[in-house]
Amino acid sequence: MKPTRNSFLSATLAHSGLICAAAFVISLCASPSASATSATWLAAPVDAVWNSATNWSVAAFPNAVTDTATFSNPITTFGGIANPVTLSAGVSVQNLTFSGTAGPYVVGVNGGPGIVLRGTGSPGFGNSINIAAGVTSSQVVAAPLSFSAPSSTVIGYAIKNDVVDPAVTLSVTGAITTNTATNRNTAVSLEGSNTGINQVSGVITSTLANGGVSNIVLRKNGLGTWILSGANVFSGQNMTNAGGGLGI
Repeated sequence: MKPTRNSFLSATLAHSGLICAAAFVISLCASPSASATSATWLAAPVDAVWNSATNWSVAAFPNAVTDTATFSNPITTFGGIANPVTLSAGVSVQNLTFSGTAGPYVVGVNGGPGIVLRGTGSPGFGNSINIAAGVTSSQVVAAPLSFSAPSSTVIGYAIKNDVVDPAVTLSVTGAITTNTATNRNTAVSLEGSNTGINQVSGVITSTLANGGVSNIVLRKNGLGTWILSGANVFSGQNMTNAGGGLGI
């Protein structure tokens, strides 16, 4: 019987054996904005900087535990591979969503300021990076990522592509780590129905800035295909496959 999402989340409390090859350890500190809120990146932003409120649909940039940063407009000048969305300082959001006529966006820069995906304490895999069905362009998240959860909570995070067209893929190329407490595992589910070459190529590490260990536990769920490339090497029982294709 395939494990359910709840059983997988529960299992992360009891198992730790994920081995991650890490080229470096990165610590992400998000600087709060004055009036953070969920917002959509504008079709004609002033520049490429995430942390500039003038680039978003409301008078603030997304940077709070419950915020969703949405990219749903075609690119005019800023946001693509030539002028990627850049962060002048780290930010925290609950969700990073690509929808509508988005992209092709490149969010962040490898080795630059990072994005902390902040859990709210809700069960399940509701805190996520997601390409919604209907998007026609591939997306890249290049910023370093960190998963963070409130104390004494078990929260799952999803990296998901629901586009039917296999040519429209999601690539996560930044380093990945966790800010959860020492000895608490972080459940990350690679999801979606997209059968293209979706990739996680950023180095995944479970070593905390304070020297402790809090494993990132990977799960493959759904019919989609995901490739773990770059320097990522895994072993042990903390990596599970629940449908679709998963390659290393």
